[in-house]
Amino acid sequence: MESFYIASTSLTKISILLFYRRLADGTISRTFRFAVLTSIAFVAAYMVIFIVTPLVGCRPINAFWDSVTIAWLETHVDGVDWVCFNEGANDLAASVVSMIQDFLACGMPLALFWKLQMPRRQKIVLTAIFGVGFL
Repeated sequence: MESFYIASTSLTKISILLFYRRLADGTISRTFRFAVLTSIAFVAAYMVIFIVTPLVGCRPINAFWDSVTIAWLETHVDGVDWVCFNEGANDLAASVVSMIQDFLACGMPLALFWKLQMPRRQKIVLTAIFGVGFL
C-alpha cells in the first residue's frame, strides 16, 4: 500500500508540474521551464527510490514479507538470519521529501501569476485563493 501511495501522489505531482510546463510555454522565462523540468525529475527520482527501497531493503529479500509471520520468526533470528532497514526512518524521510515537493509545486504558480498583466489587487486575490488550496 505504501508503494501505491507514493506512486499515486508522485504521478499526481508530475501531472500538475506538466500542466505548469504547458502554461509556461512561450510566456515565462527559460529559468521557470528549467525549474519545472527539474522538479519533475526530482519527483520521478523520489518515486523510484521510495518504491524500490522497501523491496530490496531486507536481506534476504523475502524477509520483508516473512518477518510478519509468527511461524517464520520462530525459526529465524533477527540480525543473524535476516536484517531489514529501518522502515520508520524510511517513512519519515519519504514524508519530509514529499512535503518539500508539495511546497515547491504550490509555490511555482506564484511566478506565473506575478508575470500576468492584471491589476495588483487581482493578483493578491488569486494568490490568496491558491493559498487556501495549499492549506
